[in-house]
Amino acid sequence: MDREFNGRKIKYEEGKLYVWREKQGNQKLKNPDWLELKGSVDKINGYRQVMINYKLYKYHRVVYWIHNPEWDIDDNCRDNSIDHIDRDKSNNNIENLRLVTHKHNMWNRDCKGYCIDKSRGKYKSEICVNGKRKSLGYFENEDDARNAYLNAKAIHHRIPQATP
Repeated sequence: MDREFNGRKIKYEEGKLYVWREKQGNQKLKNPDWLELKGSVDKINGYRQVMINYKLYKYHRVVYWIHNPEWDIDDNCRDNSIDHIDRDKSNNNIENLRLVTHKHNMWNRDCKGYCIDKSRGKYKSEICVNGKRKSLGYFENEDDARNAYLNAKAIHHRIPQATP
């Protein structure tokens, strides 16, 4: 599937992004072809990024846009995040990407949800709900504290399904 993007023709095929190349520098190519956009990995946040017509984009946002051209790729507001469902930043397959709010995206993180309270000698479990910490209690063992967090997460951190 190919689309016009930022003045360039691009496509996503077999898990890879390509850009149509007719020129190299100022020279017109005899045999225009598709060039794979490999990009680079940002050392700070771990996301793959690609340059398209001198503008840097996160790879997963371009993949999502190709499959959803009505979506505004340049809107960087907190309600326009693209989430990797399996939490693997290198897995940019469209089946692994979904549109979520920033809050929902933060829910899809690896968090323990508990810590040891040395003064009590017990495990304290808590969860953040609507910006406020909610205590889930103190537990004798680590597994019980973890299970309390996972149960609360299943209740309070449900990501709404996209409507077609």
